[in-house]
Amino acid sequence: MLALALLIAEIVVRITEPSLSQDIRSILEFDSFAGKIREIRATGGTSIVIVGNSLARQGLDRQTLVAGFVEKGYPRPQVLYLTPDATGINEWSAAWRRYLTGAKNSPDWVFIVSGPRHLTDHPVRSPEKLAAYHVSRDDRFMVFKGWLKDNNRRGRFLIAGMSRLFANRDRIRPLLFYNLVPGYESTAQQLNEDRKQISIELSGDSVRFRFLLDSINLPGNQICVIGSPLPNPYELPPSVLQAASDNAVTVIALGNRKHWPLDAFPDGYHLSELQAKVFTRDVLSTLRKKSPKNGN
Repeated sequence: MLALALLIAEIVVRITEPSLSQDIRSILEFDSFAGKIREIRATGGTSIVIVGNSLARQGLDRQTLVAGFVEKGYPRPQVLYLTPDATGINEWSAAWRRYLTGAKNSPDWVFIVSGPRHLTDHPVRSPEKLAAYHVSRDDRFMVFKGWLKDNNRRGRFLIAGMSRLFANRDRIRPLLFYNLVPGYESTAQQLNEDRKQISIELSGDSVRFRFLLDSINLPGNQICVIGSPLPNPYELPPSVLQAASDNAVTVIALGNRKHWPLDAFPDGYHLSELQAKVFTRDVLSTLRKKSPKNGN
């Protein structure tokens, strides 16, 4: 009976998965990105992929970006956001290989939007999300062996690769338990607070960032690393800057070095719609116009 109940729950979760969150709905669209890029290329358009998380999604305004590329002479630009929430270089490098590996799937431009530490190597925060949504089947052994350093994470990674019910349990449990289990909400909040106190071990290296650049497989002048605007100015880590330099990748540090007005971050972290347009125009001002000779 228990096995049957779990099987039914697994089927229900897979059917209703898009309704669990906007983030999942966005991730499920990544499967279509390769086809969209090929279509854009076939019709002579310009494809732009934004890589990052919510900082990228709310920091680079789509309409402003499209208008800016048109002004610079790029035909019919279209922007795709590879920006799952609460992610970093682990998810970004894995997702690129899963959804966009291959010369036929290469866009014309790639913007990688990072905060202070998103591009430095760090432990996998959620093996469940990584397994279910970001890692390709071909890369599972590599991630299992090299990225996951303890058996707890490895076990969660293996189970989540087979079960969406398990992978999404952090989204499902609140829906089931907040109204059914006395004290669940207060206990969950306390656990989250305790979890925030645990420091995340950062190596300072950027091996996986270099792995992402190799996977993108574009000339460096078609890739931009952008320091995302945040309330307090910061510098991108030296290892990130060195990796970008070694690959001739453009670094745009306007966002992380600029002092923004207090009202630029309504929630204390993400740019407002107005300031996102300002920042996007700042980014566009650093980009070259389309060359009639080489098409780039």
